[in-house]
Amino acid sequence: MRLIAMLSLSALLAGCAQRGTPIAPEPEVTLLDNPTAALPEKISQTGLYDDPLAETPDRRIIPYTVRYALYSDDNDKSRFLFLPPGSKIDNHDPQHWVYPEGTLFFKTFYLTAMGNHGLPLRKIETRVLQRRSTGWQVGVYQWNSAGEEAFLTDGSEIRFSFSLPLGSYVYTIPSRLNCLACHQPQKDFIIGFEAIRLSGVAASNGGDQLRVLAARNIFMQPPADSPVDIPGAPLEAAAIGYLHGNCANCHNPHSPVFSTTGLDLRYAYLKQSTINVRPEKYASGDTALVRIKPGRPEASLLFQLLARTLPDSTQFMPPIGTSRVDTAGVELIRRWISSL
Repeated sequence: MRLIAMLSLSALLAGCAQRGTPIAPEPEVTLLDNPTAALPEKISQTGLYDDPLAETPDRRIIPYTVRYALYSDDNDKSRFLFLPPGSKIDNHDPQHWVYPEGTLFFKTFYLTAMGNHGLPLRKIETRVLQRRSTGWQVGVYQWNSAGEEAFLTDGSEIRFSFSLPLGSYVYTIPSRLNCLACHQPQKDFIIGFEAIRLSGVAASNGGDQLRVLAARNIFMQPPADSPVDIPGAPLEAAAIGYLHGNCANCHNPHSPVFSTTGLDLRYAYLKQSTINVRPEKYASGDTALVRIKPGRPEASLLFQLLARTLPDSTQFMPPIGTSRVDTAGVELIRRWISSL
């Protein structure tokens, strides 16, 4: 009887101890844990950030940046990659990297158009590209004003205006169709994550970013030991890089645009496709223009499209994704054409 009482007391004390010990909650399962699942309703459920306000990415996320970045009305961006554990990018074909199922790309946009002027950075949207067995999926998340959470949009275009120190500005969150219009002409669907744009950028440790990424064992084949660069003098390399980064996503042989223009603005083919070349088809009907007239930017169709000086506003380039002229980019192209 005494033994039974002692056992009962021990069990009671153990139960009290267990009740008094806080039990850690089970970690929430996010998209990073199951990267081919349906895109969740909230950005917090993707696992991108450990702390959305501090913008601390999950340890499994790989931050990266690009040179020759796509102009987006001077708005800032942050870029992230996730690869499932043990998987690698097939980079044997330098023009066509193949991504494993479960790959996730994240890009967050910040409102900095028309100058920051001391205003805090504000997250506007995060775009997500997800590689499934059936192909790529696209999702766009709109951040709340506090920057604490973002919610998956229904895929339609969203426009809203901001009052900024230099005037009002209309920001456009793209529709799913607009996202596909830019990404589908790519052989691998992804824009920007390529050797020429990852190389030549200093990583946080001071090394070349492409080499640092390779050291993380994310590629099947080690990239070149030296940085990948566009040949030519600095001005020409910068101008060709700018056009490659801002225009080649549409103007390449894999795009339906190519069948009507024949224009290839990938850096390796740009000069032969533009200098002293008359456009095969052009809606304005002005056959006097050539794509690039050496020494004469004002007589170069490509320059006029970027500067938006043509009377037909439907011919502005790029046609989507921007509402303002990239004055710095236009000046770069003007200087390059003038130097030819």
